[in-house]
Amino acid sequence: MENCYRCGLPATYYIESRKKWSCDKIAQKCPAVKEKIGKANAISLLGKKMPQHVREILNKAIIGKACPEDKKEKIRQSNLEYWADHTREPWNKGKKGLQTAWNKGKKKEESLEIISRDDPVYSNFRKYRNRIAVRTRKIYKQFKDEINPQDLLIGKCGIEGVYQIDHIISVRIGFEQGISIEEISSKENLQIIPWLDNIKKYDGKGNRKR
Repeated sequence: MENCYRCGLPATYYIESRKKWSCDKIAQKCPAVKEKIGKANAISLLGKKMPQHVREILNKAIIGKACPEDKKEKIRQSNLEYWADHTREPWNKGKKGLQTAWNKGKKKEESLEIISRDDPVYSNFRKYRNRIAVRTRKIYKQFKDEINPQDLLIGKCGIEGVYQIDHIISVRIGFEQGISIEEISSKENLQIIPWLDNIKKYDGKGNRKR
């Protein structure tokens, strides 16, 4: 029967990384480790200097993690300089009674990107179509109550009772006539129609019937 390499008690756990036996899977439960930790704590509480070998181990462990004092001072000075030229007031200054932060429950809304007409996307139908698809999803989400006031089910083809978002002026015509992505994706150009009606508008080659 193997014994613990630390305290000499009967071993119950084999440490693969050390290739040694221990009395417990958790090192801190080993009597020898407990005693070592207790001595270190006692030294610390008595205000005595930490043994040099312990100090070296700790310094090695925190290397690259602790923020140097000169860096801390630099950050502090930078903050002081910034707030010397800026003022800030709490959102609830001067208010009494029940108070609620102005942005409580609000999500950050990102403005939609306006794509320049010089962008190469206007010369590549696949990129043009993909940009419109992304923008259409955002516009629909933003104006769902206006585009789909009846809250009809949106989904893929082949499912009974499912509707789809359709562009009144098609993406193909928009590409051919050089209509901007913003116009094709606008809420005024979107409508909700049954999926079967949507696919009937296209020929067998994927082009929309005129």
